Amino acid sequence: MFSSLYRSLSNRLHRLHHKHLCLSFKDGEHQAKFIIFENNLFWNFGIQSGCYLFIPYIQLIKSTNQPIMKKHLLTLVVLMLMASGAWAQKLSPLGTWTNEEGKARFEIYKCGDKLCGKIVSLKEPMRNGKPKVDDNNPDKKMRYRPLIGLRFMEGFEYDEGNKWDDGTIYDPESGKTYSCYMKMLGKDKMEVKGYIGISLIGRAQTWTRVD
Repeated sequence: MFSSLYRSLSNRLHRLHHKHLCLSFKDGEHQAKFIIFENNLFWNFGIQSGCYLFIPYIQLIKSTNQPIMKKHLLTLVVLMLMASGAWAQKLSPLGTWTNEEGKARFEIYKCGDKLCGKIVSLKEPMRNGKPKVDDNNPDKKMRYRPLIGLRFMEGFEYDEGNKWDDGTIYDPESGKTYSCYMKMLGKDKMEVKGYIGISLIGRAQTWTRVD
């Protein structure tokens, strides 16, 4: 579909005596660029010179009197928007992780329109011959909850820059709950920071993806 669209668009440009067309779209730190020159398509990223921005080509679409040309330009812009959205979501925290000490494994998953986390395994799952429970919880009624399967992170919403914020994290070892954010450092590395008040003060860990 892509190749036929590009061939059709570049042929139309040739017949209209346009030898060079450049479209650029920038979303945060991501930038895509489509250049048609002498009927050849070049797709570049992050190069800002020699290319018009997205807004002038909206004006070009509005001003052109060629219905077919207008249709193809709109289609190309939509493809660029879709591609940009895919890049923005490339680094995702969804999956299974372990902390620096390797004491447990956690699953980050979707819960409604937000992200949550639960404990899926423990390095030492037993205490006194019984499965560990949430015995440090300040609510006495909660102290019989098994730790495995416990949802201890919730409320995370995407902020920007591969960061999910406005969440909370519960520490079963102390029974305390903290504000928390998750920030992707790479495909398989993530910073998780719990804090009280402002995020500048708190304790951060680097988690590693295991699945």
